[in-house]
Amino acid sequence: SKVYITSGFGIRNINKTGNGGNDKHEGIDIASGGSLPMTCPFIKGKITQYAKSWGICTIEELYPDTNEPTGRVVRFIHNQTLIRKRGDIVNFNDKVGEEGKAGDGGVDKYATHSHYEVYVKGDKGKTTIDGKKVVPHATQGTRIGLCVAPTLEEIKCAHGLSTTSLPLPVVTTEGGIKNYQ
Repeated sequence: SKVYITSGFGIRNINKTGNGGNDKHEGIDIASGGSLPMTCPFIKGKITQYAKSWGICTIEELYPDTNEPTGRVVRFIHNQTLIRKRGDIVNFNDKVGEEGKAGDGGVDKYATHSHYEVYVKGDKGKTTIDGKKVVPHATQGTRIGLCVAPTLEEIKCAHGLSTTSLPLPVVTTEGGIKNYQ
């Protein structure tokens, strides 16, 4: 089946009521028309949030040999089917849910899709991942981390469309500041 990006990362016009306005979309929306899996894009990860009301699943990447967090986090929203629980260890391509329309307290308000976000823990404006500058998440601050626009490979790995996991990040420190590449 075909898969479409239905809303990109960044500022978007939300002129749904005719009053105009913009919002900051800190992930991408991807849709296939139904049953697109949401999968672990990492070699190894840990589910740190799983909430039915919005169909949220957050996975923190772990180094496979030490189980220590790498600093990268992904979050899916609108999961219609939650098949894991908080604290579960997942590996590359393990299914954690599938595109849905959950939101607003469990009410099926949205068209069927997957909202996908990528975060890296770090300092505002000073941390990069894959060469990208990051900005704070508008509603979460630095509690989760700093959001980045996902690459096509990150999108494919998170939706069961790739045969290889994302490579582990290379972390360097300059002047006491972590940089992810």
